[in-house]
Amino acid sequence: MIKKKYRIANFVEVTGDKSKSNKQNEKYFSVNALNQNIVVKENEIMRVESSGNYVHLHTTEHFFPMRQTLTTLLKELSGNFIQIKRGVVVNLKYVLDLNNNEMVLINEDRYTVSEKYIDELNLAWKNYA
Repeated sequence: MIKKKYRIANFVEVTGDKSKSNKQNEKYFSVNALNQNIVVKENEIMRVESSGNYVHLHTTEHFFPMRQTLTTLLKELSGNFIQIKRGVVVNLKYVLDLNNNEMVLINEDRYTVSEKYIDELNLAWKNYA
């Protein structure tokens, strides 16, 4: 039985027994925002952008700063996340279109993919889709 405790917006902190759930492998990130500890599901993260020793987790509606480097966070994220340029990682789940070196996310944000990452991205996109 999963017990849900709602914090802010649609972010859910799972408490209690998860053993009967098929979601037991979901990852969560704890973020301190507005003096509250908010738990963000990994699959709700659309993109991550770095700023020095901080990263900003962007969902479709909010963004949350975390004191962590992008390199360290990228090691913790699942295979759905891929780096597209220096300081930017995206969740393939939220990619609307990929054309040559331009990527469009579902919120219509556009990114130019760095030449360094284009081959790896194309392969990941092909395997994901």
